[in-house]
Amino acid sequence: MYERYLQLLEESNMKNADVARATKIHPSTFTDWKKGKSSPKIDKLQSIAELFNVNIDWLTGASESKERPKDIEDWNERLGILPISKQRLPLLGEIACGEPIFANEERESYIEAGTNIQADFCLKAKGDSMINARIHDGDVIFIRKWLQMVILVQSSLMNLQH
Repeated sequence: MYERYLQLLEESNMKNADVARATKIHPSTFTDWKKGKSSPKIDKLQSIAELFNVNIDWLTGASESKERPKDIEDWNERLGILPISKQRLPLLGEIACGEPIFANEERESYIEAGTNIQADFCLKAKGDSMINARIHDGDVIFIRKWLQMVILVQSSLMNLQH
């Protein structure tokens, strides 16, 4: 890190005292870094990187690119962070987990969830009879429509048998 710092001083024609004044880093700190007595903390590295308008990763030797990322998408790309795709799923009401409740199927609101969740709508659990299945009162349960059809068919069959 110190070698790259010296390179910045040379390129900008600055001295440690100039950097110390601009960044409010005590001058003896630079000497400690040079002698290996201490390593720079992240806040000090950020101050230096901002002063010289360089990438903090370049300053620490983690990157060969001096250029600072321009925005969050650029940072994410450099770090290999992929954007999260979201979808809005209608929250249709509550599902009984214990005592029966009246199911009102009006849309109450929407729940944002990742697109990796394959669901068509969701319901909020009400009751505590499903705790062993790790479904607690207030949990959101995501449901696909094909499951709804199976339940409707089963309940229709049960009604025909009675």
